[in-house]
Amino acid sequence: MYAYESFKMLANAPHISRGRIPVLIFVLLAGTYAYFYQGGGSNQLSRLAMTRAIVEDHVLYINKYSADTQDVRVYPPLPRDLMRHPELKNLIYSNKAPGSSLWAVPFWAISRFGVSRIFQQEWQRLTLSVYLTTILALGLPCAGGMVVFYLWLSKTTRRPGRSLFVTLALGLGSPFFPYATMYYSHSLAAVSLFTAFAITWWLAHDEGAIRYHGLTAFLGGLLIGFGVLLEYTAVLPAILLFGYMLAVVRPKNRLCWAVSGVGMTALVLLVFNYLVSGRLLYMTYFDLKPSAGGYAFAGVGDAAFHLPRLSIVPQLLFGKAKGLLYACPWLGLGFPGYWAMKRQGFGKEALLFFSIVMGQVILITGFGKDICFWGGSWGFTCRYLIVMLPFLAAGAAFLPARFLAATSPLAFLSMFIATGATAVMPVISCLETDPIGDFILPHFRAADFGLERDIIFTANGFANNSISWNLGKLAGLQRHWQLMPLYALWCVGLFLLLRTNPLKNSLRRLLRFRTAGPSPQSNKD
Repeated sequence: MYAYESFKMLANAPHISRGRIPVLIFVLLAGTYAYFYQGGGSNQLSRLAMTRAIVEDHVLYINKYSADTQDVRVYPPLPRDLMRHPELKNLIYSNKAPGSSLWAVPFWAISRFGVSRIFQQEWQRLTLSVYLTTILALGLPCAGGMVVFYLWLSKTTRRPGRSLFVTLALGLGSPFFPYATMYYSHSLAAVSLFTAFAITWWLAHDEGAIRYHGLTAFLGGLLIGFGVLLEYTAVLPAILLFGYMLAVVRPKNRLCWAVSGVGMTALVLLVFNYLVSGRLLYMTYFDLKPSAGGYAFAGVGDAAFHLPRLSIVPQLLFGKAKGLLYACPWLGLGFPGYWAMKRQGFGKEALLFFSIVMGQVILITGFGKDICFWGGSWGFTCRYLIVMLPFLAAGAAFLPARFLAATSPLAFLSMFIATGATAVMPVISCLETDPIGDFILPHFRAADFGLERDIIFTANGFANNSISWNLGKLAGLQRHWQLMPLYALWCVGLFLLLRTNPLKNSLRRLLRFRTAGPSPQSNKD
């Protein structure tokens, strides 16, 4: 009940909540994220291996599934483990934060049960279980998180057209897009943190929006802690959000609820740490050692944290190899947007967002010794920055409509690049010096889609013996026709969105500005 009331609170703008825009955003993005299956890969299968172990074997160690992934940690079992499993000389665990594995448990159980009734071969069952779990546990929550993002922007800017543009640009024109199609934790952590912020903001600014204030504060705190449980690198944004919660939420009884939410996720992490290591304070990147799967690191070694190195900031933002703004330049609009936020009465929020963004960038510069560590290893841009993307993109919605219209080609360019990376292969080698120019664009032009070739459950696969695929390829479409159903979904979604009354009015005002020039109302989209 209180979860429903929380969402009702977020949709408390009457001209929006009674419309179809949030539903259309959800369907459009959920359908887009479900269109792709990115294969397995060590990172994804490391998380899902623990999920499988919990569901199918009722244990946390993944000895039985460690051949599918190299992202593991291995050390001798504790005395209590030897009593239960005397035959095991070592226990192998996933080296990822446990949140994504725990979150996927019910979805894996549902998916596994469903496909086992239809398909006979085990590789078919496992492949479809990974695909369905990715949709249910990742794609749908990420699409829902974008709805919350849109609702908060619409409430604060009072400009649904501008808010929709920024929401779709974030959902389809940033690294958030490819990482919402494969079972990594970064996009899910991003929507968890931003939803926690939106709940906190509503508690502080809209007393009549929701009935169950205490339970809603608990949910906000729970989502802050859940962000860290999903992704350890989200710890700094989580701390800043918790500080914002302490500063703005009153009275104190609500704060007690919020602290209880954070405390519950902290308790889950402590219990997990103790069960797998015998220690309460523990990180999954300790005790990395070679395993049967061939994991390369012995101890933390080169992946250790150092003092932040400001010289790396330009490479994280503008470098060809991993630069966030090089790949998705429209996100740079968030920075001048913070000044617009301040001028429109959202000074605290602007300061919070700027602190989260720059704090995350600076924090990541201290991770590891070279680009394969602070750059997020293999992937499209630096995946460690995804947790702060909603807080960066939100600033753009506060800019004048004419400015957004003039810079819209940057958003469309970013959407094209993000779509190319998603369709070709998001897990790009960290050794590529120009992954966009040398890898993504050439393969996209040649219609080389679904290039993930790592053999996981079978050497064949569903779509023309392909390990990864999109639904068009699965249906037998060739070359660029593989993406035509996706483009059709986008066109239909955009058509239906433009038919809603708020966006009709926004479009009329924008066209009036373009034909008649500036007027007293020209700053409204």
